[in-house]
Amino acid sequence: VRADAGGIVHAQNVVVPPSSPGDHAFLLVGQTSGSPVRVSFSVLAFQPWVSVSDYTPQPEHAVGVVGHDFAPGEHVAVFLNAAVGQPVAQGVADTKGQVTINPAFTVPVNQTGKLTVVAVGAVSQTAATIALAVRPFSPLIALTSYAGPPGSAVGVSGTGFGHGEQVTIRFGGTGDANATGGLTASA
Repeated sequence: VRADAGGIVHAQNVVVPPSSPGDHAFLLVGQTSGSPVRVSFSVLAFQPWVSVSDYTPQPEHAVGVVGHDFAPGEHVAVFLNAAVGQPVAQGVADTKGQVTINPAFTVPVNQTGKLTVVAVGAVSQTAATIALAVRPFSPLIALTSYAGPPGSAVGVSGTGFGHGEQVTIRFGGTGDANATGGLTASA
């Protein structure tokens, strides 16, 4: 930076480099005069936070993660429940400190209840967490006909089961087939 004819220096958009939180300083030294001037500057800690694409997913559903307020260019690792082991996803924050990973992970098939998403920045070493409420599978079925005599063929369609799950179709109540004409079929 060069001082103007009046010895005044103007510098716009001086970017604070990655630094630990705390007290630091800007130091300006004139090359000819050798005169230094020091001005204190406090570096604030990053305060990242995360959002997700679905706060109440079911098992086997994909969930996207968006991290906010990370260090620009920072590598961000996403974990489930704790920041240990291998991350389920990784991304890099943009110039505004935002990282979008979609999908970031698939909810484990045996997971229900609370699931915590943890995003950790490599530079800031700050963890941002958010809790999801994983709903259990909620199957629904529809029939092509809801009445008919014995021997009728009825189509059955269902949703809300696990991916690739073997589903057993039973007729004659909610339990096992009964002795009065119950039928069991697999689809």
